[in-house]
Amino acid sequence: MRLNGKTFFFFIFALLFASSSFSADKKNAKTKKPSKPNKVKVVAVVSDEGSFQAKAVENRVGNVKLVLRGSLGSFQIYAVDSDETEIPVLSTLDDFVSSYFSVLVGKKEYRMYENSGVLAGTRKTDLGAQVVYVVPEEVRLLVKFETMKSGFSDNEDMIKITAVVKNTGKKAADFALKNVLDTTLGEQRGPHFSTAEDSAINSEMQIRKFDKVRWMSSGNQKVSMQVFFSGGDISVPEVVSLANKDFISLPSWIPNAIRSRSFDSVLSYNNSAICINWEKVRLIPDGEASFIYYIALTTDGKKINGEDFIASIEKILKENGDIQKYSVKEFEDAYQKALTYADQGDYENAMTIVLWLWEKPEHRNGRLESLKNYIAKMLDASRSEDFEKKLAELNANMPYTEGGKASNEKIDYGYVHELIQKIYALESGSDVDRAEIMRLNSELDAAMDDLRD
Repeated sequence: MRLNGKTFFFFIFALLFASSSFSADKKNAKTKKPSKPNKVKVVAVVSDEGSFQAKAVENRVGNVKLVLRGSLGSFQIYAVDSDETEIPVLSTLDDFVSSYFSVLVGKKEYRMYENSGVLAGTRKTDLGAQVVYVVPEEVRLLVKFETMKSGFSDNEDMIKITAVVKNTGKKAADFALKNVLDTTLGEQRGPHFSTAEDSAINSEMQIRKFDKVRWMSSGNQKVSMQVFFSGGDISVPEVVSLANKDFISLPSWIPNAIRSRSFDSVLSYNNSAICINWEKVRLIPDGEASFIYYIALTTDGKKINGEDFIASIEKILKENGDIQKYSVKEFEDAYQKALTYADQGDYENAMTIVLWLWEKPEHRNGRLESLKNYIAKMLDASRSEDFEKKLAELNANMPYTEGGKASNEKIDYGYVHELIQKIYALESGSDVDRAEIMRLNSELDAAMDDLRD
């Protein structure tokens, strides 16, 4: 391609002021390798999730190969073609650290590969591999890579990525998750990316609505990858940014992507990356939030089948009645209101909101269950003489309910509290009596209906 004067000047400028050179995949950015932390066994810190070791693990399943570096917490994905050639879909430079996860705790970002105080460990699983990151008394991030068949292939060609953020601190706090994928395929023989709406994306852009832009594809003549942002059980992001890798790596939580700007910087030419930001969530101590997305792979010029696979998930969820039938905003608003009441010590109102949410099965996720158990414990701890007096004042002239059926006795908030404690004690025990829990939940639902009436 002929270089015009402007482009020629750019290259001279880059050669004069950058200390990097072009690589085989057209990356002339060679970042300084981060100092590797001492190898640490993370067994004691994450004992509830099993044993993780600070070592490299590899796992080939079907047409997918995963490589995780335990000492750094970095990861790489390979697509395996018919000749058994392993083709990386992300940058291979510097032990893969240009692709990473970050967690924002309050206003502090932890980049999960090199930060001082971040422990990392890996393990191999039957379906793929897992990596765990631990910041003691702050946050734990568990990332699961699970391979599966799209249904149109004899071998595994899909990857489900599940990132579980857990608050390991002593106070409730806001948490946010970010995932950077330093892609390489589209840099070799453009376009860099494509969507169902746009067949050629060669400059920066941001996506905030995912009803039409459900996926982003990057590929060359040998292999293609498709990253899904919505559909099925996917956790829809707040924003997805396409930009030069160096701009995405800047300390801004959400990158500043400019639509007309190319994928060039002073340090690197033709170097694009994907940045996925999910909305922040507020987590109580030991509370968790999960974020899910999928990657589809194909080789040998074959059609990529990710879209059909996600559609099949949606069909299964619909048949089982598991597709969300509520407004996500409505749920989050109510959840945050319950948290606010709990932070203020008003556990009665907090529990009322939680139980209202708990009534609908589609609301019963891990975050809500953790909050329900937490408020139940705080209610129990707050039971004093004054508290008992307050409960007596709130006594309602409602029929007592047992097994979901009304009787002639009285119901009050103290009785509701006792039911909650019974359920919590049964759920926390080693031998769980599911039948009794279901009976008590039915009784609790009937009691709350009467109180609301």
